[in-house]
Amino acid sequence: MLIDFSELTPPRRPNWCLALPEAWKGAHAKLSVPSFPVARGRLREATVHAIREEPRTNLIRLDKQARQAEFEQRSAIFGFADCVVIEFVELGPEESSLAIYSRSKTGYWDLGVNCRRIRRWLAAVASELEENTEK
Repeated sequence: MLIDFSELTPPRRPNWCLALPEAWKGAHAKLSVPSFPVARGRLREATVHAIREEPRTNLIRLDKQARQAEFEQRSAIFGFADCVVIEFVELGPEESSLAIYSRSKTGYWDLGVNCRRIRRWLAAVASELEENTEK
């Protein structure tokens, strides 16, 4: 699922979360994503590696030309599927960020799960980048 983040209008149901780079302006964004001091390709590698460590999470598609990845994460008890699309954003030669849209495929309200997921994944990506810098 490729997304044009500049045209994204989330559904009326409160079962989604949108996080955009601080450099972008997005009326629908619930979270802001900082920039990372690495090239976009390095951020993509770190992001995919960090998220693959998440339980019940599968990489559905990695489209390098479109600079996007799609993941599916299922809930622990009922196995409800959530879809997460990430765009890898180049801000400069050694600066990049992420645009992330996480949404529940079923249900009306997500009880904040999607925003918590994005915060957790951003922390995991930052940790992954930090670990690889120290090596």
